[in-house]
Amino acid sequence: MLLICLPLLALCLYGIRLTRSGEDVLARSRTNAINGIFIILVFAHHLYVYVDAAGASVWGDGAYDWFNTFLDQLIVVPFLFFSGYGVSESIAKKGRGYVKQMPRRRLLTVLLNFDVAVLCYAIMRIVMGGWGAVGLKKFALSLLAWDSLGNDIWYIFCILFCYLFSYIAAMLFKSKRGQWLTILALSLVYVFVLSRVKQSWWYDTVFAYPAGCAMSFYKERLWALFRTKYALCLVVGIVAFLAFYYSPRDVLKLVANAKAVMFAFVVVLLMMKIFVGNSVLEWLGRNLFPIYIYQRLPMIVLSKVGGEAFVRDHEILYIVLCLIITLLIAYVYDRLRLSIRLK
Repeated sequence: MLLICLPLLALCLYGIRLTRSGEDVLARSRTNAINGIFIILVFAHHLYVYVDAAGASVWGDGAYDWFNTFLDQLIVVPFLFFSGYGVSESIAKKGRGYVKQMPRRRLLTVLLNFDVAVLCYAIMRIVMGGWGAVGLKKFALSLLAWDSLGNDIWYIFCILFCYLFSYIAAMLFKSKRGQWLTILALSLVYVFVLSRVKQSWWYDTVFAYPAGCAMSFYKERLWALFRTKYALCLVVGIVAFLAFYYSPRDVLKLVANAKAVMFAFVVVLLMMKIFVGNSVLEWLGRNLFPIYIYQRLPMIVLSKVGGEAFVRDHEILYIVLCLIITLLIAYVYDRLRLSIRLK
């Protein structure tokens, strides 16, 4: 574990300092850096599945097991929170023209970029197991992020609907209050519907998105509260987070969603005092999409080498190769600007 955790810890701590007075806590570079930390955690979380399944022992000291179990779905909360904040800020600054372009520039662009990744996973599965490993129905549903060919889908499905909620809210209301209540109500409907047909992780963090929207809509009030009552807000945030975390009952995962919201606000409160960021973390956060979507490709392919013997006998090499290949894909994606724009 030390061989894996120490370099990652060093990367996260490089450039750390106290936040300067007047600094924009939620500037794009800063949120990218925080997202960079959490995409590393997502990568480790997914990698652990394949390493553990092969019976490898590199994670076997138990420390990561506890850490991984404790964070669980919380590792995606900053992605949703900062997305809600960023979209709401863009709507406020760019106005109606931006809102009208959201279906094309946000929804369809994300979906089509995702579908390019689906094609890559389909090719992988066909090469490894023939067309029968894909199937027409599974492939069609995968293009809509409703089924999977080995890639992660729930987050894309969730964020697409969150963008849709912001679009509907902005088209219906000009007031911040009207928009936020609409996004909140639609998020609640999303939780209710998805709880009937999907596993809990499809909906148990979605409220982090409207929380990010609230951070934008009521920024002046919230910043004034955080600055004047910082210690109290931090203590209340941590206590509330732990109370929700260890709550014995959770109807429709609403407690889990409340936990996610508290986690997001605790992260923001810590960002107010501590600057965490460097060029590497910012790059990782800026390329969150390709890292998130394509990371399972090398994990799956390499895990099948020698019937998992490669992972079991060369676990460190497996980890390093997965990391290098994922970063290369992200680099190529970034350089080519793989963004499908509809004219």
